[in-house]
Amino acid sequence: MLLRTVHSDIRTTTTTTAAATAVVKKETKTIGDHFLDHLGTVFLSSMALVILALIRSSFGTSGKTKLKSRLETEAALDPFEIQDLRLANAPDFTMEVYQTICQQLLLQCGGVDTTISYRDFTSRVKSILQTHSGTDSFTIQLGHLMDRVVFTALGTSDDDDSTTKNDYVATIPFFLVVLSLALHGSVKERIHALYHVMVLTEQQQQQSNGFNDTNDFSTTTNDNTDSFSTSDDKNKEVEVVSEEQIHNMISHLQSSCQLVPEGQVIASDTKYPIQLYQTATPQQLLTLAKVSLEFPPETPKQQWTCGDFHHLLRSQHVCAWGECYTKTKNI
Repeated sequence: MLLRTVHSDIRTTTTTTAAATAVVKKETKTIGDHFLDHLGTVFLSSMALVILALIRSSFGTSGKTKLKSRLETEAALDPFEIQDLRLANAPDFTMEVYQTICQQLLLQCGGVDTTISYRDFTSRVKSILQTHSGTDSFTIQLGHLMDRVVFTALGTSDDDDSTTKNDYVATIPFFLVVLSLALHGSVKERIHALYHVMVLTEQQQQQSNGFNDTNDFSTTTNDNTDSFSTSDDKNKEVEVVSEEQIHNMISHLQSSCQLVPEGQVIASDTKYPIQLYQTATPQQLLTLAKVSLEFPPETPKQQWTCGDFHHLLRSQHVCAWGECYTKTKNI
């Protein structure tokens, strides 16, 4: 009887010890143990997150591509038509002729804010061309391509007849930027031509505000960062324009199909559940370009030189005429 009681006590003690050991083991499980216990759940969750990320990226990329394609479709001219327009007007429509048109139009119309009809603009340009060349045959070739740009930018309706469309009005600088599409020459010459428009516009504004001295908005520079300067004019006073003129010029270039669609597509503020994209405004393009050029984005740059303007047009965000894809040394 005594022996049986001892054996019972031993079994009870053994059972109690085993239970205590199991409790200790259960309480001392590590993080790794929990990970291994739920390995299947972790794996499936990770796969689900990866799949969701890929779907989100796919929808975002698809939206960006669709917007770029829509901008290309809605553009009044494609790059090949622009090239045809330039070649058709070479070599008669030169930088000198273009600058003459700019000067006379801005002087004749009495102010940069003055709006004129497209009919009046084309009539004045034709008159200046014929006076400059001394012949009645000098005119802009393939002018219907420029007509299409103007009518698209000004939002004319397909139901409007040609008379109504030609009566649409805009500012002189806008029409001059459209006219630059026909200017045959190097990229440097085109940039000089557009910068010349801004300088004349700035002068007109200064004069209308009572400042007759054009040096009021000029500065002197001796650095070599301006890729347009020559050895003869390094120490001369260079012309500068305000940021307002730069903003207006970007707007005119965008309206006249001279900026590539890809640079105009930017991410919107809507990032979840899918990143959405939008067409950038001229101010947004200017701000993004200033960041890439290491200019303070929130502070207006008071003085833009022709060199600054050149770098701006070649930036990834503005990318006029696709020049951001062209690698050129020292620019």
